Amino acid sequence: MKPCTDFEGLLLDQAAGDLAQADEVRLAAHLAGCPTCRAEGEALAAALSMAALPPPGEAERAALTGLAEAVRMEQRRAELRLRPPLRYAAALLAVAAAAAFLLAPAFSRHGPSLPAAELAAAGAEASEWQAPDSDEVWTASELASDDGAAAAMAGADELALDVLLADE
Repeated sequence: MKPCTDFEGLLLDQAAGDLAQADEVRLAAHLAGCPTCRAEGEALAAALSMAALPPPGEAERAALTGLAEAVRMEQRRAELRLRPPLRYAAALLAVAAAAAFLLAPAFSRHGPSLPAAELAAAGAEASEWQAPDSDEVWTASELASDDGAAAAMAGADELALDVLLADE
């Protein structure tokens, strides 16, 4: 016969020695009145006792202790292999700094620097830049006229171009 479905799991837990105390009291009360469950519990206990391993010996305990330490050491080695050494990071930083130093003139606001002779010639020809008069800006932008947005945009573009050329 089959044991009561409500107590099958409890019978297995009892045979394995893993039954909670509250469940143990409940199962004992049930086993007192159910011979089918009592027989099933005894059969499970006998089957599990045959499959039980003997307690570990001294060599097995030492191997298990060494195994845990070996796993920790291997994890540490793997972490160190994944992390680049400090000297590589320092070399990469030095290369990045050198590249930034060499490329800075190319990305500066005024473009690459000119040789001294060209700078002197450009300085002799150019006069010092002065801020435009606000009335001139207003008139140049053509916002005061009735020509519409297209004329205003064209005037603003010309003014921006004039300011950029004067700035160089």
